[in-house]
Amino acid sequence: MIFPHLELDNYAVGIPLVALVVALAILGQVLVKRIVSRESLINCHEVAGYCFSVVGTLYAVILGLVVLDAITKYENAAISIEKEAISLISVYTLADHFKDTDSEAKIQQLSKYYLNEVLANDWNLMNEGKKNFKARNILKRLIDTNNAIEPITENQKIILPILIDKSLSIRESSRARYNQADNGISTVEWIALLVGGLVTIMFTYFFNVDNSKAQYLMTGIITLVISMNLYIVLLFAEPYTGDFIASRIPLIQAQQIMDETYYGDGWSLENERELSEIRLVP
Repeated sequence: MIFPHLELDNYAVGIPLVALVVALAILGQVLVKRIVSRESLINCHEVAGYCFSVVGTLYAVILGLVVLDAITKYENAAISIEKEAISLISVYTLADHFKDTDSEAKIQQLSKYYLNEVLANDWNLMNEGKKNFKARNILKRLIDTNNAIEPITENQKIILPILIDKSLSIRESSRARYNQADNGISTVEWIALLVGGLVTIMFTYFFNVDNSKAQYLMTGIITLVISMNLYIVLLFAEPYTGDFIASRIPLIQAQQIMDETYYGDGWSLENERELSEIRLVP
């Protein structure tokens, strides 16, 4: 994340920052009108108007594409979480067909352990740019358990490939989550967006309007629109950080189905005991 120590994706920091940027832009307009004569500004109108049109249009197109890409990343994150939750529920319920193989309890137990571990720690780790190797280890054991099943009945022979496919789908969704957490907007893109926004705002200084308050208002509105779009990019491009994070509700609902208990955002003591009792294979 750009400037992570500032926590710009927190509303308490980001919203006042947007207001500050607007105020600074208007202050810049005030200073220019005091320093540069009215005649000089009027002489710039023709050239400045043409340049502002070109620069503004180009920047608007680039910014619009980046905003769209950021929103798409956020939507993809939501899809990955939903897919992971559905696959977990499928694995948990399909395990009921393998009671004769002594694998049912182990599959369901590992599914619950994995889900509890993801909900307890994954979002915090992704926010810090780290991986949850404990969850990966549990998931590997789950996949290995499914692959080791020897189907007995014809029904089990039909269900087993589906069970394996769903367990692999969990791994793919988990990997997609971490890829989305690692791949935000690059530093080069941020530099281009910030410089482009600054240049666009500065072009508004090359005009003169007799009604100064109206000109200050127009400059403030342009700055506000640019700042809000940049803030949207910051919020949506990194779906696992800040105040606007991808929802864990699909996974929490999957936990409700497995445990038949809804914990919301909290964790029961039983969950914590289960996690602490896991013995992982290195």
